[in-house]
Amino acid sequence: MADGTTPLPRDQLPVADHLVYLDHAGVAPLPLVAAEAMTECAASFVRSGRLDLDRWEERQEEVRELAARLLGVRTPPASPSS
Repeated sequence: MADGTTPLPRDQLPVADHLVYLDHAGVAPLPLVAAEAMTECAASFVRSGRLDLDRWEERQEEVRELAARLLGVRTPPASPSS
């Protein structure tokens, strides 16, 4: 898994084998690590509904902290859960 401090290996973007993307991340293909995390989260909700929500909220906070560290900024306050 990418740890937020090292470049993403090229093999994480299979589309790069046959296409060149110069778009920003909002419109570019997902890296495999992101697609795998999304699949794992969705499967968890299919199996357990909200029972694993605390786990995913903790993971969300971990990812926010990694992103802030990568960008060299403080982690912004989390938005309140509804």
